[in-house]
Amino acid sequence: MASPWVPPPQDKGGTDDLIDDALNYLFTNSAREIRLADVAARVAMSESSFSRYFRRSAGQSFSDTVRKLRLAHACQLLENSDEPISTICHRTGYQNLSNFNRQFRREYGITPGQYRRIHQHPELVLAGSNPTQPEG
Repeated sequence: MASPWVPPPQDKGGTDDLIDDALNYLFTNSAREIRLADVAARVAMSESSFSRYFRRSAGQSFSDTVRKLRLAHACQLLENSDEPISTICHRTGYQNLSNFNRQFRREYGITPGQYRRIHQHPELVLAGSNPTQPEG
């Protein structure tokens, strides 16, 4: 259900060092507040120039990339840990649980809790159970 968070660069040449640097920064700092202005300054570009360049090179906007990175990380944590969803929310850079749930549902069509049940208990899905509904 979770797809890679960012498509490969669409440039015709080799790797794009500027975008690689920006993506490395995003990976390293995904749990913190990430501002376009900070990343643009890091690569010595204005915000508007960097924003256009990023969209052209990465195939999606900077904010979509940050959101997808955070949600992909959340998916990994939901699949591989029993941490509370509120903890995962904060570990992936979201400060507000309602916004995290809303963004997750918008991206994947289900809530984080439903995603966890489906991926931690695939036998329920295969057996025809409805893991999105609480038992009992």
